[in-house]
Amino acid sequence: MDKALKFAKLLPKYAPDWIAYTKDYEIVAHAKTFAGIMDKVKERKDVILMPASTNYYGFVMEIHG
Repeated sequence: MDKALKFAKLLPKYAPDWIAYTKDYEIVAHAKTFAGIMDKVKERKDVILMPASTNYYGFVMEIHG
């Protein structure tokens, strides 16, 4: 199964929290608030932050890198 598809199936279990993940779609942290996730990953430069949801209809995200 494609990594992105596996990743998408994991997201609902973290909703409505924030998650931090790597470019390989590995979830490395989660927290209830944006401030909480920032505190957990403040030393990392290799993560992407996003809100976890059960529905991403209309959600637009572009990653460069």
